[in-house]
Amino acid sequence: MAQNAMLSVGVPRETKIGEHRVGLTPQVTADLTALGVEVRVERDAGAGAGFPDASYAAAGARIGDVVDAFGAQLVMKVKEPNPEEVARLGPEQTLFTFVHLPGNPHLQAPLEASGATVLAYELLEDELGRNPILAPMSFIAGRLASQVGAHYLEGTSGGRGVLLGAVPGTEPALAVVVGAGVVGRQAAEVAHGMGGRVLLVDNREDHARQVAAEVGPLAEAVSPDRLASVVPDASLIVGAVHRAGEAAPHVVSEAMIETMPAGAVAVDVAIDEGGCFETSRPTSHDEPTYVSHDVIHYCVPNMPSMAAHDATVALVAATRPHIMTLVRGGLDAFRADSGHAKAIVIEPAA
Repeated sequence: MAQNAMLSVGVPRETKIGEHRVGLTPQVTADLTALGVEVRVERDAGAGAGFPDASYAAAGARIGDVVDAFGAQLVMKVKEPNPEEVARLGPEQTLFTFVHLPGNPHLQAPLEASGATVLAYELLEDELGRNPILAPMSFIAGRLASQVGAHYLEGTSGGRGVLLGAVPGTEPALAVVVGAGVVGRQAAEVAHGMGGRVLLVDNREDHARQVAAEVGPLAEAVSPDRLASVVPDASLIVGAVHRAGEAAPHVVSEAMIETMPAGAVAVDVAIDEGGCFETSRPTSHDEPTYVSHDVIHYCVPNMPSMAAHDATVALVAATRPHIMTLVRGGLDAFRADSGHAKAIVIEPAA
């Protein structure tokens, strides 16, 4: 290994409400221990994703407490750290996780004060300018968005009592998807697959038309200037706007939300970056919804945890090559690549 390689990796148990994903799988743990890396896994860190302690121990990890996990050179998490976790970080340590600083500006100062280097999953880019770690979580969140929306449209869940798909004598419900990126496309495909009519809104109008054509005959692209005119007919609106490293713009105003039918559902997948509905505020898996202007709002920042096993496998498959870069070449190897360097959001002054 290079002289500045990272020889210990810590995997703490996630503490965010309803968060069951974990920063490493046993398979990647085995890959690391085969390289001579000491892997420290907090007790029960992977239990919620279907990975018991015994599977990590069999892969060569040391099972310990939270102090042990946070004592490693490289700390692998899933969600942004809470204040107690930030307090466990110090100089000569690196934290690699989703950070979403535009949606969590309160973390900036304490993370800087910790002296640790912080790498953000969501900002790392590949050679084509894509976000390879964010993409699989966006894929899962997009598919869940329409599932969740359909659930809360049910009358027994407080919704207006409609199905996305038509039944004899009714018309398909309308789902408006704002943003035609990874999240938006998946939300549109699931809503369409349920039989709903889908309108895709994106400022890249040619792209939106292409996605709509690929989604199916009940999908159509509309220009952003028509958004206010289509929202009043929507049973479901999904916010799927993403601007890397920036707060999400409020593209759906409070006035638009007010025009939706009573019992309609608004799912804001952009809530990690502050939300793209003016009426959005973060919720949790314990209390996932609230009602504003008679519209049910679902704004859970860690939606992929609903499919914790699959989400963990997909996440760690995406992070693995970048973990290997760190353990083999350290931060110098990260800085040397422009796409990796974009993930460095906090770095102590030299």
